[in-house]
Amino acid sequence: DGTRPYQQVPFQFSVHVINAPGEDPKHFEFLHLGKGDPRPELIPRLLEACGETGSIVSYFAKFESEVIRDLAECYPEHADELQALRERMVDPLDVIRESVYDPKFKGRFSLKYVAPALLGEQYSYSGMEVADGTAAQRAFDSVYSGKVTGGEVERVRENMLAYCKLDTLAMMELVKWLEHHGGNSNG
Repeated sequence: DGTRPYQQVPFQFSVHVINAPGEDPKHFEFLHLGKGDPRPELIPRLLEACGETGSIVSYFAKFESEVIRDLAECYPEHADELQALRERMVDPLDVIRESVYDPKFKGRFSLKYVAPALLGEQYSYSGMEVADGTAAQRAFDSVYSGKVTGGEVERVRENMLAYCKLDTLAMMELVKWLEHHGGNSNG
């Protein structure tokens, strides 16, 4: 209810927060697998996880920014805070496209290709039951629609959380990689 066809309705997020250089990251995650609209619960949890200051690194930030813009339009009581998140977004994709290439990218710049190529196979999505956004949507739908029940729900939940966590871990490590290689003309 209250949505339109093809509207993105976020039901999950993962955030790794580093408050100071050298500090261990803190991980925040959210996954709504119950009935009803996930957005009223997701929004305050996302705002809390992201805090009020600092850059928000988002690979292909255009997509994430549009989803947050839509949240702000649907929930005007949070519009200012959500808009503030959009203004803090930075996208390593632009830097990678302009300055980095590895044959393992196979001509693609998706995080699913870039992360394992630059960071190693521990950042590969290969073999994961939920390995991309479409698979996450299907997994969510399988639980939400009741196609998956009982103990299978926990397995799907764990797979979805693992996928989303790998995304933000890979972004965090990719930023470190870029910082390390930024001044090195040989690599």
